[in-house]
Amino acid sequence: MLVAALAVAAFIVAPAIQWDGAVFRQVNVIVQTGDGSPVSGAKVTFRDREYDWMMKETNAVAHMTPAELKKWQSEHYASGIADANGSFAFRAVFPAGGTRVLFWDNGRFTLRGTVIVEADGHKTIERPLWEYAGQKSLPVQSHRRKPIVIQCKLEGTNSHNNGADPTR
Repeated sequence: MLVAALAVAAFIVAPAIQWDGAVFRQVNVIVQTGDGSPVSGAKVTFRDREYDWMMKETNAVAHMTPAELKKWQSEHYASGIADANGSFAFRAVFPAGGTRVLFWDNGRFTLRGTVIVEADGHKTIERPLWEYAGQKSLPVQSHRRKPIVIQCKLEGTNSHNNGADPTR
């Protein structure tokens, strides 16, 4: 009982420290047609254009070693093909900030970046990640162990489906 009381007291009197930085989170993209069928083979690209702009403006790339550039690109750019379930997963870094009390981080991270989905017979879609998630930021504690899951619904193109219902 004494240990619990001391822990509570330490938490109450511990200073709250402001922090800012970044968090790594996994994002699962599920590509589907309008009726919910998976679209296997769709090309999914994630790109953080704000970081692209910042790196070009500051010419930071010119000062990076090849290993640093590869690491930076892996955190801000991902591309791959959706599997048979229409799923593609990647890991990205997002800006974050908040307060820290003892060992507890409290704050939010911003969903930055753009998701581009391309598939034969469907219109290419390009939208900010936050639009798929439905909010511009998420609590730091959320999605620490579970991925951010977004669904991308593709529409058909008339040139590939002869005027049929674009959601089929």
